[in-house]
Amino acid sequence: MRDEPTQPHGAAGSDSPTEIIRIGNPGETTDVIDRSRIPVPTTADTAGAGSAAGAAEATIVPAQGAEPPDYPPVDPTDPAAATSGHPRRNKIIAAAVGGVVALLGAVYLVDLFATSGTVERNTTVAGVEVGGLTPDQAAAELSARAMPEYAAPITVDVHGVPTAIDPAEAGLTADVAATVEAIGTRSVNPFVRLSSFFTSTERPLADGVDETSLTAVVGAIATETDLAPVEGAVTVENAQVVATAPVIGRNLDVAGAVDAVSQAWIAGGPGGVEGLVLPVSSTPVRASVEKTEQAAAQARTILSAPLTLTGGGTTVEVPVVDIAAGTTFTPDSADGFVVAVDPATVLKPVTPAIEATQSDPRNATISIKDGAPVVEPSAPGRAVDWPAVESAVAAVVVTPNRTVELAYQLSDPTFTTEQANALGIKEVIGEFTTGGFAAASGENIRVVAEKVNGAIVQPHSTFGLNEFTGPRGTDQGYVPAAIIQEGALSTAVGGGISQFATTTYNAAYFAGMGDVTHTPHSFYISRYPAGREATVFDGEIELAFSNDYDTGVLIETIWTPSDITVRLWGTKHVEVESISSDRFNYTSAPVIVKPYGTACSPSGGSSGFSIVNTRVIKDLAGNEIRREDFTTVYNGQQNVICSPPPPAAPTTSAAPAADAPPPAPAPAPAEAPAGG
Repeated sequence: MRDEPTQPHGAAGSDSPTEIIRIGNPGETTDVIDRSRIPVPTTADTAGAGSAAGAAEATIVPAQGAEPPDYPPVDPTDPAAATSGHPRRNKIIAAAVGGVVALLGAVYLVDLFATSGTVERNTTVAGVEVGGLTPDQAAAELSARAMPEYAAPITVDVHGVPTAIDPAEAGLTADVAATVEAIGTRSVNPFVRLSSFFTSTERPLADGVDETSLTAVVGAIATETDLAPVEGAVTVENAQVVATAPVIGRNLDVAGAVDAVSQAWIAGGPGGVEGLVLPVSSTPVRASVEKTEQAAAQARTILSAPLTLTGGGTTVEVPVVDIAAGTTFTPDSADGFVVAVDPATVLKPVTPAIEATQSDPRNATISIKDGAPVVEPSAPGRAVDWPAVESAVAAVVVTPNRTVELAYQLSDPTFTTEQANALGIKEVIGEFTTGGFAAASGENIRVVAEKVNGAIVQPHSTFGLNEFTGPRGTDQGYVPAAIIQEGALSTAVGGGISQFATTTYNAAYFAGMGDVTHTPHSFYISRYPAGREATVFDGEIELAFSNDYDTGVLIETIWTPSDITVRLWGTKHVEVESISSDRFNYTSAPVIVKPYGTACSPSGGSSGFSIVNTRVIKDLAGNEIRREDFTTVYNGQQNVICSPPPPAAPTTSAAPAADAPPPAPAPAPAEAPAGG
């Protein structure tokens, strides 16, 4: 609805037409206000006017006398009308915007004059609020609150170990004045000023780094914290295990650490450096701690106690120091060690004691005790089985068990207990005794009798006296004694053994042994049975008999200073009878005259003869099995005459009568001693 103007155009003192402002909503009673009378609003009033505009709509009415513009009616319910640039509405919006701008401008001017020369609001340096302070105030605040933190030691991580750094010593500084100067004062830029209400700014102190000092400090830390690599090892010293734990080498990267600290300090001061992990490098080692300790533990078991070796009824102890000498440690192909024990080295010091437990095989023996044969059992030989013993030591020494049973290789005797019992030696089957020997001959008979005593003649085997006794010289204990050499008496080492041969021959004769070979003396010696005696000579004349039965024969000898007895033990199979013929074919004694000045032992000599001895062998029932004839031809014993000294040179005395008898020969001994 358009109202007519009620007042004239213009106002007193004004050249402009008077505008009437109607206030009120369309269709309601309207108050008319003369705009010329309305004072110009200030900036402060603009805001209030803006808020009042929502309560009532203001309508500008042209002054009286002016033609109102031909505006089309506005439909307030039409949304398009709100944005269609209705002149009246546009004026209202423009007025509102202008008011806001004016208000902001006023605020800007007030803030510009009020905070000029101060640090931008909401500004902090090193955590200290300095916004709104003058540069001098900011410098004082930073010196009081921030600088103590910059002087306090900072802690960095070196090889995982917290390490302190003194900033002053390390050349890490902060410049308060330069920091405040760099911050400056508030900007005149209205946008910056406006945004400062809503944002905050953190500024660092102007930090400085003296790299020379910092390098020196970091280098000193490296010297104190760097570790040279240590290779793990296990050794033995004085029989004690010494383990060296492996250490991985570590080195501080001095150049990298200096760079890292410098950057952190410049970027964030002490807070940027605190807890900083400095760059390090490591030098690996081959062995691991775990495997080194495993090897040491194994070595401690090896050297925990001496070893005890038992065998053959003997105990041999191997001390720990000898075990240590044979223990070695060798790096394996991974991160551990091969712990080895050389048994040969360990056992070397006690080898003689171990070898003393060995024994040769012992043959069974048959001896006569208390008039009866007794079998002494055989025993196997025992030789140390060194490979088996060393293997056992290697296996045991790495365990808590400290005892090793010695191993042996056994060797059988050549004559076992079973074999001895099977020989059937249980009774006397032949025996003979002779006597009347001289002292020297008796000594040799004693020596040979001891040698032969206990000899066993296996079934279907032969016994030879020379073969059994071997050489009979002074080294074997024989002495010079009488022998028969070339039909005459002489002396030689071992003389008199023929008497032992004769005694043995007769014992074998009556035991029914086979006559392998026997040789009678060259002339008859009266203390022996004629035709049933034998002589021997070392290496030339042998006495041998055979055991033709399935049972064995044991020879027992019994010596006294006056006689020698040889007794054969076994199983009696036969009875023996000896028959001697009469002597026949006598021969005279040969006469030997030895010139004066030659060695001469006079003898009376004896006649020679022949004789036949017959051995009749019968079974135990008395049935004759066979007869054996032995014919012996004895030479006469030489009649040795020693020539007297030649007659003295002729003197003036008369020559002897022609019929004077010759000097009588030296008397011969009644009986020649036994020959060899």
